Amino acid sequence: MRSKPPVWRMRPSPLSWTPYSMLKPKEYAGSKADPHIVPSITNKRIVGCICEEDNTSIVWFWLHQGVAQRCPSCGAHYQLVAHELPH
Repeated sequence: MRSKPPVWRMRPSPLSWTPYSMLKPKEYAGSKADPHIVPSITNKRIVGCICEEDNTSIVWFWLHQGVAQRCPSCGAHYQLVAHELPH
């Protein structure tokens, strides 16, 4: 009779750091004063905005590093911030 292999589970880090971004992201208001923060390792990234909770389509647009940009459909603000990969 074979025994079951051990089950390995990831333990949460004391700093809440996750290498695969598995934790729910922090929520932002999406206003000019409090834009949605989008981490990126490059100076631009494609972002998808659902605009409304019950929307069935996604508005895709390029987000560039620098000042906050608005969604072309609903006007929510997004800001790209530099992110370094862990070594």
